[in-house]
Amino acid sequence: MRLMTQRGAASLPLVLGIGILVFLIAISVTSVETARIYLTQANTDGAQAMQYAQIGVRDALLGLARDRNLGTSTSYLLETPMAQDGCNTLRACVRVAIGSGSGQTADPKIVSAIGYYRNARRGLQVSVFFDSLGWGTLRVGDLRETLVPLGL
Repeated sequence: MRLMTQRGAASLPLVLGIGILVFLIAISVTSVETARIYLTQANTDGAQAMQYAQIGVRDALLGLARDRNLGTSTSYLLETPMAQDGCNTLRACVRVAIGSGSGQTADPKIVSAIGYYRNARRGLQVSVFFDSLGWGTLRVGDLRETLVPLGL
């Protein structure tokens, strides 16, 4: 009887050790997958915010195509909610500003748009130039992503 008890006592730490090892592996796999989910969500939110910023730039460019003096006397600011109450909470919104430049080579019109989606913010900026006939042009590389401060 004593021989049986000694064999059982040796297997108990082995079973506990294997159980702890399996538990640690499960915890590490879970934490890695959770991090992947958060990273994927952040990338998706950033892409949606960039789409909102692109929509804002396109809207401003359409406005300039209709009226090239848009934003000349005062800065033009437009907030467009992309969801109900989107601009009040900055959860789904685009803010567009057209600078008061003349549109000449030395003083281009600067169009800035910031797209907001959940916790992501993406900004775009483009310089618009008008020739002597009033045709607006964008140079290759003038559309660029901008850094958006956290307070905006």
